[in-house]
Amino acid sequence: EVSSHVFVVGVMGGIGSGKSTACQMLVSELIAPGKGLYLEADSIARGLYQPKSPVIQVLQQEFGPSIVLENGEINKANLAGIIFADPEARQRLEQIVWPLTKQEVSNQIDQAARDWQLQQSTDHDIGDDGERINTPIVVLEAAMLLDAGWEDMLDALWVITASKEAAFQRLVKGERALPADDVERRMEDQKVRRGMGNLDEEVKQGIVTAVVDNSGTTEALQQALSTTLKEAVENWKKPPPSS
Repeated sequence: EVSSHVFVVGVMGGIGSGKSTACQMLVSELIAPGKGLYLEADSIARGLYQPKSPVIQVLQQEFGPSIVLENGEINKANLAGIIFADPEARQRLEQIVWPLTKQEVSNQIDQAARDWQLQQSTDHDIGDDGERINTPIVVLEAAMLLDAGWEDMLDALWVITASKEAAFQRLVKGERALPADDVERRMEDQKVRRGMGNLDEEVKQGIVTAVVDNSGTTEALQQALSTTLKEAVENWKKPPPSS
């Protein structure tokens, strides 16, 4: 299997944890140029919502005509209103969209693996400066990786964490300037998500393979990611123990 030559790391984290920053840093600073691919599951899911696409037709059958605009695009406000008011509706939406998103993610990983195999060189796995990893790596950001059951796609699963104070600083006082009560509600809501409310248990079970704290500086985050990445890739490359 071509994609078995590619290291796939899933990255999760709560609101304000800085998981997107961490993913971008991995690809732009810590993985050798041309050897990293950043996939953002929410963005891929949004790409499924093309006018007249099968996804929109299924959603319209499930939630009614009010969720589709006259031009065929999804009416995000109406759909959001339905799923936030009804947890069962949210589950039905996830059951429709998550498998399709997973398939598209898998397709993009396979394509990247084929491209990397064509470009294969005799480079060492660690860059000449000893800092940037030269192994083909896919960084997959998805807050709902565990809830969606995507563990089988991953070689490692990391959770980016931040103190409540640090997350609040970013979300309320930073560029996003979100209302404090909205942030509180979203932080509370996400506690039911696997890998968030029960993080310690997921770590004990070995499902989450690393926790990276991002309560401090950008430099501290980069150092933590660098160490975690090198250890993860080295472990991945070790031959399996002989029986």
